[in-house]
Amino acid sequence: MVNSKGLPGVDFFEFKKTPDLDVDIESLLQTPYFYEQGLVVRINETGTTETLTSMTDLFKYPDSTIKLEGMERLSPSFHRVTEQLKNEFNHDGPVTAHIFISPKNGVTFPYHKDLESVLVYVVEGQKNIAVKDKDEYVYTLLKQQGLFIPEGVYHKAVNEQASVMISFGFECWLKERCI
Repeated sequence: MVNSKGLPGVDFFEFKKTPDLDVDIESLLQTPYFYEQGLVVRINETGTTETLTSMTDLFKYPDSTIKLEGMERLSPSFHRVTEQLKNEFNHDGPVTAHIFISPKNGVTFPYHKDLESVLVYVVEGQKNIAVKDKDEYVYTLLKQQGLFIPEGVYHKAVNEQASVMISFGFECWLKERCI
């Protein structure tokens, strides 16, 4: 990781080797299974999520960001990437992966903080990520660039351009949450 000039702990990230994620998003969005399992959601105008029940729902909300959840289970190559991140960050817990498909100026989550650290990685397009404490910092990510955001840091995506992004979550075991 390369230290950024901005909020401490928030760092740019690049994979040593560009991951082969073998993702055909158009095919995924046409697969009924993902809707049946509740893995396709949209971020609505209030910044909350709504589960989509079919591909037809996608056309109703052209300005929404679409989130595909549970992608760490999508394929062996996708799983290998999550395992690679787990090893690279010396993380002792599951690493989840969610794909975000955002149109230009698409609706997104408002400022929020995650319970776990996340790594956002741009697959296509450009994504601006704003983070803040007392001050606000904006990081522009291009294709094949990532940003590590520690747990508890307020952040939001800014969709000035269309993009496809993966959010990798460095989760803890549920048992650890209960203690």
